[in-house]
Amino acid sequence: MNKIIVIKMGGIATKNITPETIQQLKIWIKQRYKIIIVHGGGKVIEELLINAGHTTIKKDGLRITSQSDLPIIKEALFNHVGAQLTAYLKKQNIAVNHLKEKQLSFIQAEYLNYKIYGSVGTSIQINPNYINDLLNKNNIPVLASLGTHINGELININADHLATAIAISLKAQKLILMTDVKGVLENGKLINRLHINEVQTKIKENIITGGMIPKIESAVDTVKSGVKKVIIGDNLLTGTVIEGNI
Repeated sequence: MNKIIVIKMGGIATKNITPETIQQLKIWIKQRYKIIIVHGGGKVIEELLINAGHTTIKKDGLRITSQSDLPIIKEALFNHVGAQLTAYLKKQNIAVNHLKEKQLSFIQAEYLNYKIYGSVGTSIQINPNYINDLLNKNNIPVLASLGTHINGELININADHLATAIAISLKAQKLILMTDVKGVLENGKLINRLHINEVQTKIKENIITGGMIPKIESAVDTVKSGVKKVIIGDNLLTGTVIEGNI
């Protein structure tokens, strides 16, 4: 187990970084943790797609993605969300490296189901060498939820799934899936701990729905792979802890 923390920030989370988040990042840096940030695009992607006259539809929490959507998604992720996030972190004196095009050379995925979802990735493969080089230089890599297909085309990857693949590949100690809610809610109340064996029941009962489904699926895969701790919440420290042991 490496002293690595992978943090996934949703599009909304990147716009609402609190002073507490910055403080915690700096604490972990002082404690010599190596940090990786993966971000999505959320509302920015949706806005750019609509402005370009494209429809934006989600199924099972995943954005259905046509080939013509990909350049717009890339623009949203690299030049809007990612650029703003890295600029803000640099202003806070946090050493970050916005990978942009470089990440496309070491993140590859297959199509989940092209007929249903279009250019949406699964079976994500990570070559961790470039990321490790940055971590060893005490830089925080910032990656967007994009990769390439084996045919060389861009492929849209759910940010939760990408964060999971990176956490597993680098044998991270912790994965944090930041979102705009406190965690997994049942009847309006936070579930502090959720065992992986309970997940499918919660989905069938419509307690876990929409965009929370890929987060939970990512958390389950991560826990099963041996990553020590997975948290889903609206900050870096608290939320729903996904666990695999009693």
